[in-house]
Amino acid sequence: KKPAAAAPAVQVTAAPAEEVEPPATMEGLDLPAKPTDWPKELGQALRAARVPCAFVSPNPKRARGNTSNSVLDYDQYMTATTVDEFFSRKGNWGHLKYDVQSAAASSRSSAAST
Repeated sequence: KKPAAAAPAVQVTAAPAEEVEPPATMEGLDLPAKPTDWPKELGQALRAARVPCAFVSPNPKRARGNTSNSVLDYDQYMTATTVDEFFSRKGNWGHLKYDVQSAAASSRSSAAST
């Protein structure tokens, strides 16, 4: 009787797990303390990265009795969930900086209601 031939060695290699990038946020960035000092390029980078954001609802600008165009603009962008969507809904860099500074906007997925 012939000895059984050894089975060919099979090398099993686990495929590397796909790395899933977490959603981009503004947390951990080295930014000037005051949003009014943030460089304009930051807005472009946040938009390109589709950073999540949230705005206070109902419109806090309207609640203060303000009747300017910024109140109407806020009505348009306050339901945005990313910075890209914010800019697509009549938001501008000045609005974003002001809203972050006044706590009407957050880079988290939800903002506190007033």
